[in-house]
Amino acid sequence: MPETKPTRPRHPDFEKEVRPELLRLIRGQIENLESLVEVFQKAQALVPPPSGKELTEMRWGKRPLTREAYLIGVSQRAILAAEDLVSDLRTAIETKTLKRLGKMKLSAMEFNQIEAGMERLRG
Repeated sequence: MPETKPTRPRHPDFEKEVRPELLRLIRGQIENLESLVEVFQKAQALVPPPSGKELTEMRWGKRPLTREAYLIGVSQRAILAAEDLVSDLRTAIETKTLKRLGKMKLSAMEFNQIEAGMERLRG
């Protein structure tokens, strides 16, 4: 199958006006997410952790789940989600990533995300 050339952006000044503003916004949100990670790490550090034995007993239903253990887990999920998002965003806006888009093979899930974003934008 012959390689097709990428279509031009719909906004005539995308490269000069829109793209720099978009990258500025994304970089700002990366900084916010990094701050959020720090907040959750500090919050998590305030919670007294159960012992390994206590956690094992909670896991197997021999002891009720404590608020402390639960909050440590919720904080950890938030930390990991934010760190993953930071990593994904940093990779997405790297110059080398943006230069090789024409050679990238996206998964069905990634195309579904593009489609969902387009539907949301259309309202």
